[in-house]
Amino acid sequence: MRKYIRENTKKLNVTYLVTGPYSDLYFGKSPESSGGTFDVKAKKATLLGTGDEKISFTTEKDVGRLLVAALKTSANENERILKVNSFTTTGKEILAEFEKQTGAKWDVRYTPIETLKKTESKAWETDSPFKTMYTLRRIWVEGKTLYKECDSAKLGFKESETVEEQVGKAIVKQQM
Repeated sequence: MRKYIRENTKKLNVTYLVTGPYSDLYFGKSPESSGGTFDVKAKKATLLGTGDEKISFTTEKDVGRLLVAALKTSANENERILKVNSFTTTGKEILAEFEKQTGAKWDVRYTPIETLKKTESKAWETDSPFKTMYTLRRIWVEGKTLYKECDSAKLGFKESETVEEQVGKAIVKQQM
């Protein structure tokens, strides 16, 4: 996309928002639990890797608010690439918040990264509808969406949604 814009636009200053994965989707119940899941009704979770890997998330609501913040800042460059997020956390920290908010100890399983890679490969070979989910989640748990610096503060964005809020929303959504 960036290549196309660079080659086909003139006199246009472009700002790209590079976000982490949407926590709104990650914090839910997945139909393929081996790809990571938080099942509120069953009080079961499958964490990817060891559960200690950091993932930088952005909430859907914050993407809109970050976009507005970016539009309010001056852009002197022809191209701005802004790496933004709402928060960085681990699977174990997410699980701890689910347990806290539900007042229950959850049954926890783990999908090691090597197992996730094999499942991902098989999903692509069989054209599974979950193939992209496995790939994205592997990329995230391997830390490939973590950046040394985040531009959210440079935009004056200080009130991002939190892990606690996202877990609360996931609980309400699953109880409907």
